[in-house]
Amino acid sequence: MYYITSHGRFFMSDASIKPRVDTFDILHKYHNFKEMGVPLFGNFTDKQIKDMVANNTHKLTKDDVVFWQYPIYINKPFQLEKEYISSIHKRGAKVIALIHDVDYLRGWQDSIPEALFFFDGIITPSKNMSEELRSWGIVSPITEMGPYTFITKVHKPSYFSKDVYYCGSTYSWKTSFLSSIDFNLNVYGSIGKKVNLNNKVKYLGELGTNELVSSLTKGYGFIWDEEVSSKTKLKEYLAYNLPYKLSLYIASGIPIICKKHTNVGDFVEKQHIGFTVNSMSEIKLQLLNQTVADYSKYLKNLEYIYKSVVDGKYLWDGICNYLKNYRGFVPKDITPPLNVRIAQKDNTINICAD
Repeated sequence: MYYITSHGRFFMSDASIKPRVDTFDILHKYHNFKEMGVPLFGNFTDKQIKDMVANNTHKLTKDDVVFWQYPIYINKPFQLEKEYISSIHKRGAKVIALIHDVDYLRGWQDSIPEALFFFDGIITPSKNMSEELRSWGIVSPITEMGPYTFITKVHKPSYFSKDVYYCGSTYSWKTSFLSSIDFNLNVYGSIGKKVNLNNKVKYLGELGTNELVSSLTKGYGFIWDEEVSSKTKLKEYLAYNLPYKLSLYIASGIPIICKKHTNVGDFVEKQHIGFTVNSMSEIKLQLLNQTVADYSKYLKNLEYIYKSVVDGKYLWDGICNYLKNYRGFVPKDITPPLNVRIAQKDNTINICAD
């Protein structure tokens, strides 16, 4: 039997909750994984942690595999992870880490996280991250899954436009570029108190998931991190991670603008779903040179991978690769649309997939 950890449901404008909820929903609803409740936030005593672990693992057997959504942000994360992993192993079961973030790589932790050495396997978003984890001395099997799942019921045509959208939290320590940007940028999400927005930035408020996807009907999605503090490593982190904004923009059907020589930049270039730049100073000119023909190619390529994001195929493939390679599991095939048709009327580009 397969289990997936869950953290409950509540709204946050950053990427803390939705990717975890969508991961759970895909595996629980469509692949019959059982639920194992694990807190994402909160303060817990040692006794509460032990009782929680005992209550959630006592029915496990040697045939079970728990997929653990990593990391968690309670007051004692390593203690809880260690207790869970130890209890799961005592019952002969396995536990596999599904990586959402590695905080050490973005400068949020001072030392390499010990818990990652105790999992029986790890599934990361990219080969770059997998290789970095192996360089630490982790010897358990590591596979990749690609972009995170982004479930939405909204699927609509996109319009050619040179508008650019940035969606997500705008904390001052990661979005200092908003004070010096030289092209028009529309921003959705929460605004930090110390964030300086220059006159090129238009703030459009904070929306729920389906409202946000419905609102992104034209133009480009922007992915960028530029920190103020020397303690964080957000720029370097883009070498390993695939930000959840990538999945949002794919699910919304709009092309992407991001930095070259990053993990997300490599993905965008490989899939031909937008354009990359060396610095923000190049974006204004690149936008001027974009044509309807360029945009239509991006949209056609986005449609090919759309279902892999919204239906969780990237996630499922990553899990199946682990199970097939290390447990002899043969997965049921899930294929994306094969026949894609594109039609243009005025400035509207319609994509259809059969």
